[in-house]
Formats: sequence, C-alpha cells, structure tokens
Amino acid sequence: MLAAAPSVPASAAGEFGALRTALASCASEPVPPPGAQVERLRRWLGPIIERRYTAAAARMADSSSSSRWRAVWEPDPVLG
Repeated sequence: MLAAAPSVPASAAGEFGALRTALASCASEPVPPPGAQVERLRRWLGPIIERRYTAAAARMADSSSSSRWRAVWEPDPVLG
C-alpha cells in the first residue's frame, strides 16, 4: 500500500492519499515514537470523524491527548 497505491474510487482518492502519507511518515527512518505516530494518524482521522458523526468531539476526545498515548506507549526514560 505504501510502495504502490491500490486502486480506490475517485471519491476516496484524496483521503486515501492522505492516509498513505500519514502511514509513510509513521514508517519513516528513524521510526517516530508511538505517541507521535498516533498523533499523525489522529490528525488524518479527525476531519473524517467530524464529517461522519454529529458528536465528533466526544468520539475524538480520548485520542486528542497525545500525552496520554505517549505515557502508554513510550518507555519511561528512567526505568527504560
């Protein structure tokens, strides 16, 4: 999917291209920490959630705190 884009409907091409870009940035060298990867994907997903759901803010609330994700996924620098 990252090396070559699969065929998608024209109506989805823009968002699919943006997803490929977000995923590629998550897989770039050096690989970003998990919290940064989650934040990049959340930025891609946010406008889609806002368009799709009337209560978008509630649906995105948990993912909006990238510090929470970093605390879950990234090792403590002291404890390793």
